[in-house]
Amino acid sequence: MRTLSIHLNEEDIRGIDTPEVQQRIITAIAKYLKETASATEMPLNLTISAELKGTSGNALLRFAGKVDKDDLIEMHEAIGKYCEQVDSSEW
Repeated sequence: MRTLSIHLNEEDIRGIDTPEVQQRIITAIAKYLKETASATEMPLNLTISAELKGTSGNALLRFAGKVDKDDLIEMHEAIGKYCEQVDSSEW
């Protein structure tokens, strides 16, 4: 089985929904398939990896339990009420 690995950087991840990033991924796959075309070697094992920068979960553990439970409930309700709505007249 053939293997193709595509590595995405943080900028690619942020733009994963853009046609430019999607086209780069598709182009890489098509180029690989063209270069390795063989009727005897199908299927293809595709791996896409990403390197994200940020704070690890372990580093954030020191904040566990610091936010009041009532505040968490209020934030949860606000997100459900205001963030999960679509205003069809917005455009």
